[in-house]
Amino acid sequence: MAIEIIPKPREKKGISFSIVNILYYLVIFSVFFALLAYIGIIYFSGSAEKRLEELKAELIKKETKQVKLFEEEIFNTKQKIDIFANLLDSYKKSSAFFDFLKQNCHKKVFFSETSLDLDAGQVRFIGKAEGFRTLGEQMLIFKQKESVKNVSLSQVSLEKEGGVSFELSLSFNPEAFK
Repeated sequence: MAIEIIPKPREKKGISFSIVNILYYLVIFSVFFALLAYIGIIYFSGSAEKRLEELKAELIKKETKQVKLFEEEIFNTKQKIDIFANLLDSYKKSSAFFDFLKQNCHKKVFFSETSLDLDAGQVRFIGKAEGFRTLGEQMLIFKQKESVKNVSLSQVSLEKEGGVSFELSLSFNPEAFK
C-alpha cells in the first residue's frame, strides 16, 4: 500500500450553502424587490393622478346651470346673513338702560326727565330727592356700578315744599348696553 503525502481535494457532494452565500442572495433579492416596488409606486401614482383629473373633468361637465344658480343664491343669502349679523352686533339695547335704572334707583328719588344718548353713552336726569343725604346715596349707588364711568351733579336747588331738585349726568362704558 502506498502512502500519499499530498492531500487530495475533497469531493463536493452537492450544493454547499454558507452564510455569506445566503446573505449575498438575500441582498440581491431585496434590491430587486425594492426596484420593483419603486417602479410599481411610480406607475400607480401616475395612474391615480390621471384618474383624479378624469373625475374632475367629469364633475365639471355635470355642473349644470341650475346648480350654478343655486350656488349663487346661497352666496347671496350668506351675504345678507353676514350684513344682518353685523347689524345685530352693533345694536345697542336701550331696554338694558331701563333694567339698570330699575335695579339702581333709590326709593326716595324721583326722575322727572331723562335724556339718553346710547351712541355717546351719556344719560342726563332731572329729578327730585327727599334731601341731600338721599341724593348723595343715589350718586354713591351709581358710582359703585362697573358700567358707570362718571357721575356728575351739575345743578342742585332747594324746593319750597321740601326736598332737593337736581340735574345729574352719567357716563357709561361702551359695552354697557350691548
